[in-house]
Amino acid sequence: MKRAAIGCAVLSLAMVVPAHADIDTSGLRLRVGGVYPFEQPTRRVTGNMIGIGLEFPLKVLSTVNQTYLSLDWLGKSGSGAKGNMFPFMVNQRYYLDKNPENGTRNYFFAGVGGVSIDVNKSKIAYGARLGLGRDFGENLFAEGTLLFSSDAAGAKANSFGVYLGYRF
Repeated sequence: MKRAAIGCAVLSLAMVVPAHADIDTSGLRLRVGGVYPFEQPTRRVTGNMIGIGLEFPLKVLSTVNQTYLSLDWLGKSGSGAKGNMFPFMVNQRYYLDKNPENGTRNYFFAGVGGVSIDVNKSKIAYGARLGLGRDFGENLFAEGTLLFSSDAAGAKANSFGVYLGYRF
């Protein structure tokens, strides 16, 4: 039942955003990295975590910066045991370099949304993320991310992650 509720929440967010913008799948981004939880109660259950994320670009008014939907999985293993978090956010990426050389450019990003936290008990909490990234040419990028959330049954998703990614 809980998984169905989480799935419905993610699906409803994914359906509401495209109602206001067209999804461009050509800019899909996949990232993989390591995540360190800040909160001791969370870290006791999860330890350091694996992070896998997908980003779906959205076509909106801005042509310089980029709005996108991000869906992530943060977990200690793929076994289905407690210790998983699923952030789903609407984000804005702000490019810091006006004239990138050889496709390399730096950016700052920030996003808001929710986090399904399954550490002590499954619960959806408010969340936000921000960070810095660098594009290394047309396809490769790296990011450092801070994730924050409200309390969910004694656990929070507050963490720092380092990712390496690929743009399709």
